[in-house]
Parts: sequence; structure tokens; C-alpha cells
Amino acid sequence: MSGNIYGMGYCLHTQPVSFRKHTYARDGVISELKTFEEPNALPNSAPTSVCFDVNQEAFWTGTSTGKIVSYMCPSMDVFSSWKAHNGYEIKSVLVNQGGVLSLCSDGILYSNRGGIPKLCYSANDSILQCMAWHSHHKRKVHLGGVNNIVKLYDLEQMSCVKEYNTPSGVTCMIKESHMLVCGTPDGNVITVDPRTGRSEHNLKSHASSVCSIDMKDNTIVTCGLSTDRMGMLNYDTRINLFDSRTMKRIFPGLNYHPGPYMLKFHPIFSSTLIVTSRTGEFQFCDIQPGSIPSLQFHKVETQGNITGFDISSTGEVLIFCSDDGLIHEWADRDNVTVNRYSGGLMNPVQIPPVNPNPVSDDKIPFNVGNIEGVEYPGLLSHWTSNTYYSATPIPKPIPKEILSRMQMKDFIGIVKTTPGEIATNLSQRLHVRQWDFENTEAVPVEDDVNESEIVFKRPPKIYRRTLVKHNLKKKFDFERYNSTIFSGLDNTLANSYSNAILQTLYYIPQLRAYCLNHLCDIEYCITCELGFLFYMMDKGNTVK
Repeated sequence: MSGNIYGMGYCLHTQPVSFRKHTYARDGVISELKTFEEPNALPNSAPTSVCFDVNQEAFWTGTSTGKIVSYMCPSMDVFSSWKAHNGYEIKSVLVNQGGVLSLCSDGILYSNRGGIPKLCYSANDSILQCMAWHSHHKRKVHLGGVNNIVKLYDLEQMSCVKEYNTPSGVTCMIKESHMLVCGTPDGNVITVDPRTGRSEHNLKSHASSVCSIDMKDNTIVTCGLSTDRMGMLNYDTRINLFDSRTMKRIFPGLNYHPGPYMLKFHPIFSSTLIVTSRTGEFQFCDIQPGSIPSLQFHKVETQGNITGFDISSTGEVLIFCSDDGLIHEWADRDNVTVNRYSGGLMNPVQIPPVNPNPVSDDKIPFNVGNIEGVEYPGLLSHWTSNTYYSATPIPKPIPKEILSRMQMKDFIGIVKTTPGEIATNLSQRLHVRQWDFENTEAVPVEDDVNESEIVFKRPPKIYRRTLVKHNLKKKFDFERYNSTIFSGLDNTLANSYSNAILQTLYYIPQLRAYCLNHLCDIEYCITCELGFLFYMMDKGNTVK
């Protein structure tokens, strides 16, 4: 079928090179278009997981060294890359509208598409192996691992909001509609009700661990490991199908002789299943009863083993990654699209490099060698005295006769002075500097200024601090000190900002309504105290 990958076609053999030119394919014929590797990859680094972006024309890969790399489609140029988990293998990558979520055995990291971390969660009590979105909003994620607990983590609240107990550990999981389906290391398929957290069904699927699981509509498909006659573990050639409505196995299932390692439903065709083996063979299978199995096998030319694969939401492109460091793109056309309605990628601004002037002499200060193309007066240490002024004058030293009478109480020095000494010290502090606003220059004042010439300028009366004198015998007159209809707190301390903060919080409608409607049994609750103050202010604002 034109425009989508379906079970027809043949394989083009490619060499594992760093980048390969496009090879044109006919409509409806799937082939390998590109084979490339991560630029500037670390030694022994290989992609371990891959996931297509849900909003942009790109896909994301996680490596064995804990690095996340994104590639733009269809050019396959690197968009961004950063170190997410230092030294830990990234087991899974999920993408939502807000950013990229990566999982390793130690925890998860949620970052934006530029690599800036938003949150980090460390699962100290468990070894994580898989994760799945809770719903289509993609704000909560299920985390499963070796322990018999599945955690539900909220990305907005940055905390675990729920825990589910399972009979055994979890190797893979998928969340669809009203149930969470998990695969266990002992080969069972467990369905968990997210509302109650209870395990509803436990079905035997494989003799050993379940490797991959997927669900679409009412069909659950699994692949896993089995033991041979010698007791060795091999990939089970049978793909088991279950009906989620009756929770019974659908016979006879599917046979895939290379041994299925990973499987995923086609996003366009509801009954088409993509099955991939560990060595790179993959096939499109129809799970409907009575359908003719496809005889077309495709082979990803790799010298290693397949570590991950994903298909775009449009069904036009497949991405495979292998442990030899290569990434393979399969499609039926050159100009593929990842999503139906994708937003444009915001490319970073390219700043041209600036070549500094060379300085041959080591004794020349750095401010002499200015940077090319940048105009500035120089470093702050090179400014002249006429380009700046001292904002805080240096206080004059305290006279020795006052220091001789100082008595230390804890860390505070106390001196008993006479009124004359206070006036003299005040005049000395006022003689430090004056500022000429017209000339914008600092002019020092001579020391022989007469004290009678000092003029004290007070601010206008409405800006002065009013001292409230309380009289317990008579009724307090509020109008004398507050002529407005607004009420607040009286600041009795010199540098108290309690009233300013209270007024700021009071005029936030949402916060004021929440505090006024707050009720609790906590003895010391700041929200109750704040609600009481808001209630008194509401009552005081109506009475003048």
C-alpha cells in the first residue's frame, strides 16, 4: 500500500558505514534508506532504545553510556544530545509535549528537548526495567522493575502518587484504556486495575521471561523466552495472543521461526503486527484468524544484535538500533513524515566565533587586548575616576574616648553618652559627602563646616512613618491614622516587611479565596493564620 509500511517488499543489503546516500524505493516497497552512527560517540557506546517524537519530525535514542541523542527526519542530522545518566544504560525513552523522559536502572530523568533537566527521581529501593504512560495526557508514568511494586509517578507533582503490588517483578508493560498489562520474569501476563491497584488476572504466557508486550483494541500480544531440551534459554518461536475482554488465549497464535524479540502493532492497520528478532529479521504479520501469513522477511544488515526499534505514528518509517553502534532507517520513500501534524523544530541560534587579538607579552593586562567586534570601555578595573562614583561612603572611625568607655554585652558594644556627644557624632556623619546632581560628580565637603549650617530635610508628611499611640482606656480612633478604607498591620519594627507581604498576598484572588475557605485540625497552621488575617482585612475594609 502506498504511503505506509505493510507486509510486502524485499531487503536491500547495505554496508555498515557512518552515513549512506539515499537509495530510492518504489511506492509500497520497503527498503533500508540510511545507515548511520552517532557522531562523536564515546568508546563502547551503542544505542539501546529508540522512540519517535509525538509533536516534531524527529526521533530520540538512548545509549549504553547514558546519553540521549535526537535526530531530525528525514535528513537524520543531530538536533540535540546530552548526558542524562552518567554510566547507566538507558533502558527506555518516552516523549511527550513537554520533553523527554529517560529510564535507567537507577531512576528516571525528565528534560526538555534542549537537555535542561526538569526533574530527577532516584528509585533507591528498586531496580527499574521498564515504564509506560498512564494515559493519553502523558503526565503520569508507570515504573516497573525487579521488586514486586509498580509505581505511578506524577511529573507535575514530582512525586509517587500510587503503588501497585504485583506477584513478581515486571520486565515490560503497556497501558491501554482501563488496564495496565505487565509481563513478568516467570513468563506470566498480569493485568492491574489502575483505580484500585489490584492484580485482576494472572495468565501463563511463556516458560520463562516475557521480553515484549503490546496491546491494541482488545488484543494483547506477547513474546518471550522458553527452555529447550537441554535446559538452555532460547527465544520462544510462538507469539501468544490474548483477548482482554475474556482474558483467554486466542488459538493458535503466531509462529515466528527466527525467534521474536520485540513486537509492536502497526499504528494505521489495526490487525498488523511488526515482529523483530534479535539478529535483525523482521516481518509484518496479520493476527486475524484465517489470514495468510506473509512470506516476506526483511533483514537489517548489522554485525551485532538489535537493541530497539520503533515505528512512526504515520506508519511511514521504521528505526532500528543495534549494539554495534548503528542506526537503520527503513521506509518506502525518501521524504517521510513522522507525524500528521508536526510542529517545527526550533534550531539553536548559531553565534559566529569571535577571534580575540593576540597578546604576546605576558605582562600586558587583559583589558588592553579588546575582543574584535565588541565595543566597550574596558574592564571595571580599568575605568577612570571620572566614570564612576562611590555609592556608599566609608564611615568615619569612632573617637577613641568613646571606644574607651564601651562595654561589650554579648556581641554588642554599649556606650553611655551625653546629648552633646550624640549631636556631634551626627554632624560628623553628615559631613562625609554631598552629591551634585547637575554636574554628576562627587564633591567632598570640608571638615570645618559650621553645625548651624546643616539643614535637615524631611520627606512630606504623607510619606512619613506614623507612630500609633494606643490608649487602652479609650476607644481607639482608626480614622486618625488611616483615612482610607484599606486595612493592614502596623509595623512596629524598623525594617519589617510583614504588612507589605500581607498586602501582596491579599490581593491575589486565588490565594485569598483558598485561605478564606481553608479548614484543618493542625494546631500551628500558617494557612489558618493567613486566612484569619484575610478575614479581618475583609471586615476592616468595609468599616471606615
